[in-house]
Amino acid sequence: MAEELSSASQGIGEYEAWNQIWENVPADELSFFTRGTPRRFRQLNQKIYFEDMWSMLGKNRSAKCLEMGAGRGTTSMYLAAEGCDVTMLDLAPQAFKLAEQNFRREKLRIPQFVAADATKTGLPSDSFDCIYSIGLLEHFDDPQPLLAETFRLLRPGGLAFHVVVPTIPERRMIVSYALFAPWKLPPRQLKDVTNRLLGRNTKGVDTPMTRTEFGVAEYRHWVEELHAADITCVPYYSYHAPHNIRAVERYLAVPLYRAHRAVKRQFANAPWARTWNCLAACVLVSFRKPSPST
Repeated sequence: MAEELSSASQGIGEYEAWNQIWENVPADELSFFTRGTPRRFRQLNQKIYFEDMWSMLGKNRSAKCLEMGAGRGTTSMYLAAEGCDVTMLDLAPQAFKLAEQNFRREKLRIPQFVAADATKTGLPSDSFDCIYSIGLLEHFDDPQPLLAETFRLLRPGGLAFHVVVPTIPERRMIVSYALFAPWKLPPRQLKDVTNRLLGRNTKGVDTPMTRTEFGVAEYRHWVEELHAADITCVPYYSYHAPHNIRAVERYLAVPLYRAHRAVKRQFANAPWARTWNCLAACVLVSFRKPSPST
C-alpha cells in the first residue's frame, strides 16, 4: 500500500536506505500516475487518495501545495495536472531524480524540490494551502513534531491530508484476508506454524525502516493538541490487493473496487475511502488551520 513512502524520517541513516530504494525501483513501479481509468491496484489507490484530498480541498486549482516525504511524487503529479503550484520535500536525491523523470514523461510542470527534514523544513510559516503525505507519519517514532510543522506551514484555512500506513495487527490482517483473499489464509497459517516449530521469531525482525502502530485515537489526540479545526481522523482505505495474478487484478478486483467506490460517492461525502477499523489498511489524518476569525 505504501507506494509514496518517505525518506524524510527520524531514524538515523534511514534516508540513505530510502535513497537506495528510489535508486532501484523496478521498471513497472516507476510511476503510478494515470490520466485514464486505473487498471492496476496501485494506480487505483493512489488516484483514490488524490480524489479524496482534491474534493476536500475544494478543487482549488490556484492552491499552493506541499508534499512531505514525496518519493516518486504520484500525488503531486495529479495536483500539477490540475494546475496547482507544487513543492516536493524529501531527503533522498534519488527520489527527486525519479520524480523529475515522471513529471517530464507526462509533460507536467516540474515542481520545486526541497531537501529538508519534514519536522524542520526551514520553510516560511503560513505558506501553503494544502500539505499532504502518503505513507510518511508511520516512519516516525514520534509523529507530533511533523504534525506541528504541518500546522505551522499551513495558511489559515489550509488543508492537511496525511495518509498513514501503520503496522497492521495480525488479527486485522486475518479479517482482511478472510474477506478479500481467503486462499491466502492456509499458507499464512502453515508458515506461522512452521516458524514456531523451528523456533524462528517472525515478529519484530530488525529492518532499516521504522513503522509504528499508532491508530486513530492517538493521531486525533495529537491533532487536537494543535487546536486544529475540521479534524478528520478515521480508519481509511479498505481495498486490499486480492492476488498477485495480473489478470485477476485488472479484470476482476480493480473494476469491482471502482464500482464500489462509485456507489459510495453517490451516497456519502469525501473522504469516500473512510471505512470500518476492522478492514482499514490506513489511517487518514486531516485537519485545517483555523482562520484568525474562528
